[in-house]
Amino acid sequence: DLISRYGSEDAESSVDQLGGVGWQTRKARAKKRILEMAAELLQVAAARALKTADALVSGDGLYE
Repeated sequence: DLISRYGSEDAESSVDQLGGVGWQTRKARAKKRILEMAAELLQVAAARALKTADALVSGDGLYE
């Protein structure tokens, strides 16, 4: 009872051969998307690093 089917039973999934053309294509697409996401994350981090804001000062006793 610990192993269950991944996905729905209606969906037809294909199995690629390791090292086959389909596998290489799928792997290249995934790698490209990962690099795109990493670039987006770097842009967000750079934009955040450039922003400045005044420090918030809490009143005495508010968080005791």
